[in-house]
Amino acid sequence: METLPLIMREWRTELDHGLPADVSPGQFRVLHFLQEGRARGACLARRTGVTPAAMSRMVEHLVKGGYIQRTPSLEDRREVALDLTSKGSGVVRKMRRQVAHRLEVYFEALNQKEKEQIEAGLLLVLKAFTGKG
Repeated sequence: METLPLIMREWRTELDHGLPADVSPGQFRVLHFLQEGRARGACLARRTGVTPAAMSRMVEHLVKGGYIQRTPSLEDRREVALDLTSKGSGVVRKMRRQVAHRLEVYFEALNQKEKEQIEAGLLLVLKAFTGKG
């Protein structure tokens, strides 16, 4: 079980090198979640494990940077939904391409059976974390 924290540290290093200077890895997580669709700040706070106040600061920073936009709710004027802008979507797409490329580089020396074993192991990790897989 010592392997997973090492992999996560490497993943964070990859994120640090590819993100725009004004987007932190935590803020990227918000962008990544919003790629799935519109969300409210409270929902994003729960999903990312931060306080609503911290999420509010992240949202403000990302709005000012042009990565996300606020959309007032039509049903409840007190509620505001958050959406990615084209700039925010572009960051998510760029990071996905970068990660896919890095994975190809990391795994190019492995044979097909080893790649399949990694995939199977990662699916087990996903199942342990989410109950899906």
